[in-house]
Amino acid sequence: MVQGRAAALELHAALGKDSRYLPGSQPELDIVVWTLAGSGRKQAGERSQAVFDAAAQRHLHLALLKVPDALARAWWPKLAADTDMTAALRSCLMKPEHKEWLPSIRAILDAATSEVLAR
Repeated sequence: MVQGRAAALELHAALGKDSRYLPGSQPELDIVVWTLAGSGRKQAGERSQAVFDAAAQRHLHLALLKVPDALARAWWPKLAADTDMTAALRSCLMKPEHKEWLPSIRAILDAATSEVLAR
């Protein structure tokens, strides 16, 4: 569990340094939640869904999470509140190997995000 949390904290920090992503709260254990930057929550959610699909094509399997308004407001206050539920991405880094796989995970996520935002 220690390595899973370390991987989650590292991924969360990396997402926070990249202007394309808006991380949720700092992970308490091994779960990282984030959405994509956008003009509002609706666009952020649409982009998150598209990255989910593009990452899956590259064999990176994330999860989608529907974030309710109150939590979205707290996590991403700069996004326009143009929807009640915001789609976000979720990654569980529960295996010890995830720590060493993090560079590959980030590379796939980067490629998927770049593809989506280039559309």
